[in-house]
Amino acid sequence: MQREKVSIIIRCKNEEDWIGHCLQAVYNQAHDNFEVIIVDSGSTDKTLDIVNSFSIDQLIVLDRYLPGYALNEGIKISNGSIVVMLSSHCVPKGTEWLNTLVSNLKGNNVAGVYGRQLPVAFSTPHDIRDLFITFGLDKRVQIKDYFFHNANSAIKKSVWKKIPFDDSATNIEDRIWGKKVTESGYQLVYEPMAEVFHHHGIHQSQNHGRAKSTLQVLKDVESFDHQELLPKTLLPKNRDIVAIIPIKTRYDSINGYDPVQNLISELRNVKNLKHTYYISTSGIIENYDLDDKSTLLKRPEKLKSESVSLGTVLKWGIVELNKANRFPDYIIYANPEYIFRPDNLIQRLIDDACYKGLDSVFVGYTEYSNYWSYDSDADDYKPFGEKLLPRTDKHPMYKSLFGLGCITRSRIVRDGDIVGQKRIGIISTSDIKHTFRVSDPYMLSILETLLLNKGRH
Repeated sequence: MQREKVSIIIRCKNEEDWIGHCLQAVYNQAHDNFEVIIVDSGSTDKTLDIVNSFSIDQLIVLDRYLPGYALNEGIKISNGSIVVMLSSHCVPKGTEWLNTLVSNLKGNNVAGVYGRQLPVAFSTPHDIRDLFITFGLDKRVQIKDYFFHNANSAIKKSVWKKIPFDDSATNIEDRIWGKKVTESGYQLVYEPMAEVFHHHGIHQSQNHGRAKSTLQVLKDVESFDHQELLPKTLLPKNRDIVAIIPIKTRYDSINGYDPVQNLISELRNVKNLKHTYYISTSGIIENYDLDDKSTLLKRPEKLKSESVSLGTVLKWGIVELNKANRFPDYIIYANPEYIFRPDNLIQRLIDDACYKGLDSVFVGYTEYSNYWSYDSDADDYKPFGEKLLPRTDKHPMYKSLFGLGCITRSRIVRDGDIVGQKRIGIISTSDIKHTFRVSDPYMLSILETLLLNKGRH
């Protein structure tokens, strides 16, 4: 017996970090009779490119965003007798999510059902607290309580025809609708078994210290581990993580040690790195033994000038990948000039980015020194950092070592940057060898000695 047709409405705007994971989970459902309608409100990133890589049924592009208006526009063109609403940054958990959600609409008096929302490993403490408190484990039928949440919900289209969403509401369109339907005699159902991952909470930020203390209690009660709170597609092994490595020149070997070959070998052994793209001129990379997970991108003439920035080169690389319909989650950058890279560093970058939900992670050399910078407006020098305090009372400063290892979101690289402005992670090092570069002629004798002592020749 064929199931009722379900129309899944997904609203989005600039959700390239999440929309692919959301749609993968939707198309993995056991329910066999549904359509997907995307309502986009003016995405300027790669959201629509990723959407178009799936076999969606319909796409609406709006020039303005109001939550109820966007839903109404999507529902108007839907063909199902049941309408499911799913946020584009929500990822359904398991293959029975859709069946479980819509099975609660069988009663004649039920207007809508909403499911449980789970945090992910890198949700903030207050968001984890709020989601666990708000979305409990007891199923309930709401007669007067009109709480409803459209991030993970389903309604009968017949009810929507009588009571559509408020077109003019700027937020909480779901609760406005819930109040109208309960006042009209309908019931709402909360189904905790229909679960989605939702990385941010539903309440405004509150005191961080209090949220952390509440979170510790919730950890004990809920018995959850941060690394378990990730959809499968967000685990490092399932993310599309690639390296883009610009190599502009040949490097002389040092006592038989080849900097480029060393980096190629290191990247080849990173288990969660899907592919490596080398941006180079002819006659450099071709001399090395590249495997089938490595590709040469020939560096165009416009990028050969000494004045071209690293950000410009990396941006060209990600644009080329996007043209080939590849939209990686993260980009790894490393420079072969850094030859004393810590063991398993690239994997550590990947794990930090994925499990902590960071936009960028890089290596920072720890320093407690005081620095001075020139202020052109004042025509004077000003101190940068803390005053002359004992080291035990100071916060360290970090010298960025992007070339030693860096991971960042594709969208940041596409903007011409190597790291973002927020959600930054730093893997600290105090080993001075990690700052040495083979391009520094004054370091050559030191590097030769260090390599000999380590037996790397």
